[in-house]
Amino acid sequence: MVLAELLDPDATARDEDMIKDLPKPGETCPRPDDPCKGLRDQLRDHMRKLFDYGSNPSGSDNEGILGKGGDEKVIAGRMKNLINQIKNFTRLLRECEARNAKK
Repeated sequence: MVLAELLDPDATARDEDMIKDLPKPGETCPRPDDPCKGLRDQLRDHMRKLFDYGSNPSGSDNEGILGKGGDEKVIAGRMKNLINQIKNFTRLLRECEARNAKK
């Protein structure tokens, strides 16, 4: 399984707009009183984890799982898990923004 098979092919422009507005690592949220800040941070952090893991899976192999056979399946499983978490945080952020009338 490759990363392209794991990604949702129906990503909306709204999701892309939401993602581009996320603060970069080390930046704070534009609104200090933003009720959705925690979700933005989680989404940003998980996107970074996915990028880092996809770029160098063995660099994140703290348990020594890789290199014992079945690496492709292990890597695909971890990436699928991160993608599902990103989708969930995206959904939750969208709901939070709707509740708090983000313009």
